[in-house]
Amino acid sequence: IQNLQGDFVLCYNNKPVETITTSVANKKQPLYSYANKPNEVPINFATKIYSKKELENYTVKIYLYKDEKYKTLIGENSVSLKSF
Repeated sequence: IQNLQGDFVLCYNNKPVETITTSVANKKQPLYSYANKPNEVPINFATKIYSKKELENYTVKIYLYKDEKYKTLIGENSVSLKSF
């Protein structure tokens, strides 16, 4: 895949707080189906989280798409405690 966009949506209690849109794959860094390790996409949200208890209420929804009208939710993860 040579053209893939991603929306990373930080949610607090299932309500969107912040969205970062970035390229996941492009001509210089294509996404191969046979790769041992997927492309790394560093995401840094500006929202400040002040306690581990508050962190438990945050999740990140990941949407991938080649065309905005075909945006697909591919996963939702809790925020890692390592990021705190």
